[in-house]
Amino acid sequence: MDTSLRATSFNRVVREYEDRRPGYPDSFVDFVLERCGLGEGSSVLEIGCGPGVATVSLLARGLDVQAVEPGPDLAARAAERFRNEPFRVDVSTFEEWDSRGRRFDAAVAATSFHWVDAAVRWTRAAEALRFGGHVILMANKVLAGSSYAEFVSRSESLMREAGMDDLGSALLEEPEFLAELREPTDDVAELWARVDSTQPVVDARHLFVAPRVIVQSWRQNYDAEEMVALLATYSRYITLDDESRRSLMDHLRAIIIRDFGGRLERRYLSVAVTATRRGV
Repeated sequence: MDTSLRATSFNRVVREYEDRRPGYPDSFVDFVLERCGLGEGSSVLEIGCGPGVATVSLLARGLDVQAVEPGPDLAARAAERFRNEPFRVDVSTFEEWDSRGRRFDAAVAATSFHWVDAAVRWTRAAEALRFGGHVILMANKVLAGSSYAEFVSRSESLMREAGMDDLGSALLEEPEFLAELREPTDDVAELWARVDSTQPVVDARHLFVAPRVIVQSWRQNYDAEEMVALLATYSRYITLDDESRRSLMDHLRAIIIRDFGGRLERRYLSVAVTATRRGV
């Protein structure tokens, strides 16, 4: 399926995305911002804010947020939620967004950078930053070793029958993944590719220095309805035709109830990759 169609599909599930998608642990966000020297009044460009799942954490810490969001309904919801906060949102793709000469202390992309064209995303991020500013890329990766992992194994054939060629990233083995993340590199693009390998690596060493990685593991329990509702916010499910999606969700719900007593545990690893904008 066309990546651009998947990228814009979230505009169809605004409230569901807001209600179901996991945010990031408070202690994780605090540590990331502290490491980047950001605090009350710092200016942040948020790339792909959606309905504000990560935005709420930035605003709660006193940051001033200018967001870019290609989905008009998603942007409208974020604007409504944060109408009394230091928050503004432009409806645009990041590739086409006009910064009007503004420069920010940080550019943050939470579960969104993989939708930006790899050929331009590092350059565009650097152009939006003051010298010494930070790019901060965050994602919640799903780990192996849980009842959710067993559920995925048991339901894979159903997903393929529904026409889902892309079943999403494989569940990660935590020790191996952490070892890979900690391998030395001076290229933030290479480091980020270890987190998200969906796009080709475009060298960013001429733009950013001192790449670093921050991680925190955590767990979340879901009942059958909560899990099905969460899965329905991912693009590979949204873009199924209505009949296929309903049938698949009914079968997945039944598996959770029948084989797992109606509850699943999902293990997450919150990951942040940061780097500093080069000076002149």
